[in-house]
Amino acid sequence: MPIMAQIIWKLESCLPRFTNQVDLKPAHLLDLKNAAVIDLNSISARMKEAADRVMMEMTALGGQVDRRAASVNNLERAFDQLRQRIIVLEEEVVVISTGRPDYPVSADRVNLLRERLAREQVVMNLLTRPYSTAEAEQVYLSAEKKVSSLEELRKSEFEQLEARRMPGKPKNTDGSKAVVKKRGNVGNSLHTHQTVEDSLAELAARKRWD
Repeated sequence: MPIMAQIIWKLESCLPRFTNQVDLKPAHLLDLKNAAVIDLNSISARMKEAADRVMMEMTALGGQVDRRAASVNNLERAFDQLRQRIIVLEEEVVVISTGRPDYPVSADRVNLLRERLAREQVVMNLLTRPYSTAEAEQVYLSAEKKVSSLEELRKSEFEQLEARRMPGKPKNTDGSKAVVKKRGNVGNSLHTHQTVEDSLAELAARKRWD
């Protein structure tokens, strides 16, 4: 009788291992087949378990990637809002520091504002000093009335009243800057040849817009 070989079972496989020479019998082949089937089933179960584990890990990794992408998008939107807020604050700081409005300002508007401020300054000076001094009176007479004293202003106004009175004496008037003409008193023209340019001279010299 041949001696049966000792069967050695491995942990990683269900297949038997024969260490000595042995006569194979159908029972041995059946055991080998059953062991192979069991081993294949175990391997299939392990592969399925490994595939499920990999799928779960991939799903978890995909969720992490989606969450991180969402967080990155939220950070980008927050950075954009912060950038816009910084731009607005910088514009507000410029307006506060310089007083510049948030619309275009032309040179004409600047000049008009300066004229109004100058006029307001004159009014404020008059309100703070209601009683004019001799210096202020002298500046007014020389700049506005073209005289040096109140007596001279009174004399010039009296002469204008006499010139407007009718009938009057013939007066010497300037003609063509070379000839002195004798002309009688005609109305309130004060004996001058008044043209359209003469009547518009005052308007042309005015600096006010209203």
